[in-house]
Amino acid sequence: MRPLIERCLTKDPGQRPTAAELLAEVSVVQSAMDARPEAQAADAVRPAPRRARRWRPLVRASAIAGILVAVGAAGYGATVASHPPSRLGANMAGSPARPAQARDRAGPPHITRTFTYQQGTMMFFEIYYSDPGHKAAGFGFVGVNGSDWPERQYSFSSPSSGIVEPGSVAYPLDQQCGTGLEYASYVKAWLYDAKGARSKPVVIYLACTT
Repeated sequence: MRPLIERCLTKDPGQRPTAAELLAEVSVVQSAMDARPEAQAADAVRPAPRRARRWRPLVRASAIAGILVAVGAAGYGATVASHPPSRLGANMAGSPARPAQARDRAGPPHITRTFTYQQGTMMFFEIYYSDPGHKAAGFGFVGVNGSDWPERQYSFSSPSSGIVEPGSVAYPLDQQCGTGLEYASYVKAWLYDAKGARSKPVVIYLACTT
């Protein structure tokens, strides 16, 4: 049986016997084992008990099962030896292994609250925001509710008169505070990300305090 087992353990799968060839050769080996002189002499003297007749096929089946297990183990070992771990994992999964990539599913920045304050004739509106995806790229605003401020949009890298700080941005509007000509304004403000997607806007009321 040794030559047969060695063929089953061949590294190249193409050189290993097929299942049909394996069963045929195991049957031949088993027949040779059954044809030993001692067994033939014993059979000539007396017939083998039924239990013995039933036992031999079990022995043959056990031998076949043992060889099949050995072939399977050897085949797996040869496959592991001939493939790098990463490639083996890809083949076993049925698709190429992909490097883990962080998926940023966070949307555009989100305005959390607003604040207003006066400096001289100017009224500042200040926006505080959260930006879990680190996508915030700029801000914009436009007058609403009768206020005629034209729409403007600035990037954080070039905010004009705006004041950009981590998590907040402030912008001044000249409302003539303290001159006797002061007036109130409404502005709708928003943030936008690198792709131009805007946050949900907020409406801010600005009124001089003096």
